[in-house]
Amino acid sequence: MSSVAIRRKAALDALASVVLGARARDVETEAVDFKEEAGTVAKGRRRSIPARHAKAAEALANEVACFANTADGGVLVVGVADDEAGLDALVGTHLDLDWLKERIWSLTAPNYAGFFIEEHIEHGARLYLIVIEPALEEIRSGGKLRSRHGTRCVELTGDDARRLLEARRGYDWSAEGSGLRLSEVDPRAAEVAVHLYSQRHGAPLSSQR
Repeated sequence: MSSVAIRRKAALDALASVVLGARARDVETEAVDFKEEAGTVAKGRRRSIPARHAKAAEALANEVACFANTADGGVLVVGVADDEAGLDALVGTHLDLDWLKERIWSLTAPNYAGFFIEEHIEHGARLYLIVIEPALEEIRSGGKLRSRHGTRCVELTGDDARRLLEARRGYDWSAEGSGLRLSEVDPRAAEVAVHLYSQRHGAPLSSQR
C-alpha cells in the first residue's frame, strides 16, 4: 500500500469512528485532523459561505503548509466539527474544490502542489479530504513557518525552525569538524568514547582493524 493510500485509509478509519459515536477531536492524530471551513460559524450559529471564500481558503492553506512541514504529511478531513460526535459532527462544506486547490497553491511559498483534494459524501454530508505529502523544502503560508506537533499546528521559531531547515537539507552537525587537536581532548571524554565504541562493536578500539 502506498503512503498516500495509508494516509487516506487512516483518515477514513477516523471518520468511521466519528460516525459510530466518537468525538472527532478524540480520534485526531498527528496525521489526521478534522476541520470546518472558516466562516461557517458566526455568533454560535452555522451558516453557508460562498464557494469562493477567501478566509476559508487561507485557513486551509495554513493547515496544508503545516502538514507539509512534517516528516510524514497527513490528511485534513474538512466538514467535520471536532467538538461533536456521531452524525452531528458532519456539518458539510461549501467551497469549490478546483478553486480551493489553486488558492492553496497560490497562498503557499514556495507554491506547494504536493497535495490532492478528494470529495467524500458521508451520510448525505459533502466532505472532502486534503491528502498532503511531506515537502522537500520548508513551506510557508501567511509568511509564517508552521509544523504539526501532536494534534496542533504551531508556528516554528528559533531552534525548532533551525532543526526543520537542517532536516530538510540533510545537515548533520555531528559530522562537522570540531576544530580541536587530539592533544586538546579531555582524557576522560576520550575514555568514555572508547568505552562506548567497544560496547557497540564488541571489541576494544585498539583491536579494531
